[in-house]
Amino acid sequence: MILSDAVLLDILSYSSSEAVAVYDNDDLRVRFVNKKMLSYWGRKESSVGWVLDVENEVVISASFVRKAKEVWRTGLPFIGNDMPMELYLGGKVETCYFDMELRPFLDAAGNTYALLHCGTISAAVKREGKDNGEIEKRVLEDLFDTTTDVARLTQANIETIRSLFANYEDEVQLKEMAKSILSRIIVREEQLDMALKAANFGTWTLYFDSNRLHWDEITQSLLGFEGVESLDVSVAMEAVVPNDRKSIADIIENAKRPGNGGEYEILFRVNKVKASPMRWINSKGKVFFDQNGIPLWLIGVSRDVTDSMLQQEQITTYHHIIAQKEKELRMVIDAAGIGTFSISKNMDEIWFNEHAQKQFGFELGSSLGFKQFLSCFSDKYRKPLHEAFFQLVSNNVPMDMLCEIENVETKAGIWIRLVAIQYLDAKQTYIQGILIDLTQAKEEMQRKLDFISIASHELKTPLTTILTFLQLLSKRYHQFEESKKIEMLGQALDQGGRMKNLIEGFLNVSKLQNGQLELDKSVFNFCDLMEKIKAMYEVIQPNNKLYFNTSSCFLVNADMHKVEGVILNFINNAIKYTPVESSVYVTTFIEGAQCGITVTDQGLGIPIKDQPYIFDKFYRVNQKRGERIQGFGIGLYISAEIVKQHGGQIGLRSTYGKGAEFWFSLPVHRVIDKISYDVGDVN
Repeated sequence: MILSDAVLLDILSYSSSEAVAVYDNDDLRVRFVNKKMLSYWGRKESSVGWVLDVENEVVISASFVRKAKEVWRTGLPFIGNDMPMELYLGGKVETCYFDMELRPFLDAAGNTYALLHCGTISAAVKREGKDNGEIEKRVLEDLFDTTTDVARLTQANIETIRSLFANYEDEVQLKEMAKSILSRIIVREEQLDMALKAANFGTWTLYFDSNRLHWDEITQSLLGFEGVESLDVSVAMEAVVPNDRKSIADIIENAKRPGNGGEYEILFRVNKVKASPMRWINSKGKVFFDQNGIPLWLIGVSRDVTDSMLQQEQITTYHHIIAQKEKELRMVIDAAGIGTFSISKNMDEIWFNEHAQKQFGFELGSSLGFKQFLSCFSDKYRKPLHEAFFQLVSNNVPMDMLCEIENVETKAGIWIRLVAIQYLDAKQTYIQGILIDLTQAKEEMQRKLDFISIASHELKTPLTTILTFLQLLSKRYHQFEESKKIEMLGQALDQGGRMKNLIEGFLNVSKLQNGQLELDKSVFNFCDLMEKIKAMYEVIQPNNKLYFNTSSCFLVNADMHKVEGVILNFINNAIKYTPVESSVYVTTFIEGAQCGITVTDQGLGIPIKDQPYIFDKFYRVNQKRGERIQGFGIGLYISAEIVKQHGGQIGLRSTYGKGAEFWFSLPVHRVIDKISYDVGDVN
């Protein structure tokens, strides 16, 4: 058993390790333990008088207790290097390689009265390794712990020396004790200095009475004062970026208040380092006070953290770029009207953006379950969708499907493309997807298919007629009278002309799409053109009630043949969709700087829902009771494009069931004398 502090101090003089404990009986009762050993054991409070307990302590192994008791019993010391041991590091148990010594102290009879246990983490770090940030943090904490241990040990030694003065008169023993203490302090300081240099930490001390800084070579280099061992703090502050100087002064003043714990830490910039750009310095320290609470000095360490700051700035820049790209993506999604959705991996809840909610007809801000989501799809798509989602969740197979849904609110059918993937955020896995409305594209494709079908039929009819007449003439030419031959050839020519017009219509569509439709403009009398058209219909449509009113006459600068085509298209459509006994009215007009015509019929009219699309390519109004009227849905489209290229306007006015009025206008070149061509019924 250890009888006095003097004996304990003598035992401790044999250790220079960072973690130290002394046991004073064969049960391994703790007589002394420093802070580092406590941290390795995972204990925060003092453990003096505590017996090592294998059952209740995580890091106290049975093998260590057996070895320690064996050393106590035999009196033979034990030294082990790179021994794997369980220690508390950073708040959790880690396996480390440990250099350990168990040294017994024997009395005159050869019996053990104390056991010194000391150790240090060896050069080989724990197996799993740590990233640089954690290692630097631990080095910094260990350095300050070491400094604190030195200060505490020094204080304890001073108190011990005082006790020795009071209890021992042997000056020789006192000198030897002081020599041992001094030797241990020197060793600890050397260890601390080596650790600081290895981690590239600079040390410094600020004395408040003189306001002077004393620092090592590393700190001198950090602030650009190589070779200057001491200087006034105001001079040192000149190396600091002006905007950071006040912050340093404020933090120092705050640390000098005893009630604040004396802790000091700041990140600041320096710009006085030669041939080097601005650097970031991290500085940490502690203020020491006298017994009256007066601050004496500030001791600290500093380190260049520029690389870390630059990396952080780069990360911040990346985050900004990512945020900007996300913003741009949201803008694209909004501009394109793309719906998005998210589904939790357990499929219990789905969230939609505004576009997706409109596509499905849900209330804005609503969420719903997976079954309700599937119920919006047409019956034939539900099972394939369910299977596709299962494959996505189970096997991470991306989804890409074309489906039809029914809008909950309008009951309208909508074609969508659904694309979905698994997405892992910081917490859990989600299903992320987009919904692209392809209804218009689908309808456009259907119109093209319809156009091909109609075009094939329309071209086949005149071609069949021509071939029939030619076959009859080739086989029975001499059997027909001359008048019959002329009639058959005339009908063949008519059908050939019809085919020519159909093909020209296709070519005009192609030219319009490629921007190749050229205008051959000239100034002409619009009323003369109307007179020509009137005369033509007197011959080809003798049974229709067609009325012309050209009381407004004017000159226009336009492509006469293409304008004529627009007028003929209007008149032919009116005749086509008007009952035989009904009338069609063609009227010229002038309104300001615009002039043109209106063609009014007494047919069924155009439904309101079809009117916005009547001039679209391939668009045809559904006919009543299955009636079939020839056409491709390109005539009005071509007419509209011709008028627009002339700088004019085109439109219609119609009440369903009461006929329709189509009109177009062109810029007036000049108004001329009014000459009435109102001839009434062309018959």
